[in-house]
Amino acid sequence: MGSQCGEGDWLLSAPLVVDTDLGSDPDDELALAFVWGSSEFDLRQLIVSYGDVQVRASIAQRMAALTGHSLRVAVGQDRPLSDAPVWWSGQEGSAYGELAPPAELEPVDLGLASGGILLGIAPLTTIAAGFAAAPTVPPALDRLVVMGGDFRRHAAPEHNVVSDVDAAQAVFDSDATILAIGLDVTRQVRLYAGELRQVAAAGPLGAILGREIDGWLARWDEDYEVPHDPVTALAYLEPELFEFSRPGRVVVSDDGATRFAPGEGRTSIATAVNAEVAARSVVRRVLRGLSVQATDA
Repeated sequence: MGSQCGEGDWLLSAPLVVDTDLGSDPDDELALAFVWGSSEFDLRQLIVSYGDVQVRASIAQRMAALTGHSLRVAVGQDRPLSDAPVWWSGQEGSAYGELAPPAELEPVDLGLASGGILLGIAPLTTIAAGFAAAPTVPPALDRLVVMGGDFRRHAAPEHNVVSDVDAAQAVFDSDATILAIGLDVTRQVRLYAGELRQVAAAGPLGAILGREIDGWLARWDEDYEVPHDPVTALAYLEPELFEFSRPGRVVVSDDGATRFAPGEGRTSIATAVNAEVAARSVVRRVLRGLSVQATDA
């Protein structure tokens, strides 16, 4: 499962499309930096979904401008299929100052991930809509990697699933081969003050993310950041740090709770992680992605 080569050993980068609700929890922005810092990935398109997608697109383009990375941005679905209310933190983009309206947006094209990876780190509305419109896409993916669910018994619903239960069930029932990383695993990986200082010191974008993370932790009265979305991407790139179930099916209840049923199905879930090593790998890749890229004069 996942990569067959160690970090830095890839001869060809895997096509990647990311669907994100970037701008709320800072871990989505950390995930974009993680992708930039991972040579195993060839990022073909970043899709921003859920809520004010124009603001999310502006944040993504500012991130690219601050680091010198090229970035193709598309706007996905802004409202859930299930008519659930959109959760909005209110801090989206505030650390960046005045944001310009997004420019040169593309249409969503999940087919750009064919033969590679579709990384779903947002409510699954855009992916569900894309699969319905282009049913040849799901089986053409090497893997759909989803940050979603919580597979502990009696666990509370997880945000990406409960925000659109109809979309989540449609995606989990699709013809894609899916790797799902739930809160029960991502919450084991924590970035404490030392790691967060490294992020904040990593150039102009790192300084912004440092302020965002400080505000986010103050909001929830916590002293560590959980990098849910980078950990999800890491599960594909460094599967040796994780344990996974055999394939089965994810069942989504009406209230957003998730249950894994082993047996027939195309979804495997992460069941354990080497948390300390995973945290170090996340930080290393994020710092690499935050570094400012040299440009031709």
